[in-house]
Amino acid sequence: MNEKTRTRTAWALLLVLSPVLALTVWDAATKIQERKQRAGGTTPAAVESVAPSGPTAAENEPGLASSSDAASAPDPRVVEEQEKLAATIPTRNPFDAGEPEAAPATKPVRPVNPDRLRIKFSGFVLNKQSGKRLAIVNGQLLGEGDSLQGWTIGKIACDSILLADGTNTLVVEKK
Repeated sequence: MNEKTRTRTAWALLLVLSPVLALTVWDAATKIQERKQRAGGTTPAAVESVAPSGPTAAENEPGLASSSDAASAPDPRVVEEQEKLAATIPTRNPFDAGEPEAAPATKPVRPVNPDRLRIKFSGFVLNKQSGKRLAIVNGQLLGEGDSLQGWTIGKIACDSILLADGTNTLVVEKK
């Protein structure tokens, strides 16, 4: 982009953004002025120049504090509302999981001898394309979830497989 194009772009941005900036500043100033009017009527500079002859707005309105007693005591209604809000906040640590739950009671597992079942885990194969693990068991290529002699292959590791039959769990190591 040459210098002439950059200059035109800068002027265009200035023309477009200047009204937006002015509107934003005007809106913020208007909101500040409205808050001051709701809080007590006048700004601090105007309070110094005009001495009040009667009761101030803060004395007439119990929720508003004047500039002299603002540092002394908070409004009791505000304190009461803050205490109500504080009572609704939970006191427990949300990141604490609490006491761990006890494991459910299980039936005693009778030991199973893999040699008696004649299950021989010979090897492990990893399919690189699918990421699926396969085991060579009794000369067959089986995957996780497949059945073998009434047992289901649960997990296949490089040196062992986990078998389950519903009540028993068996780990067969590579031979």
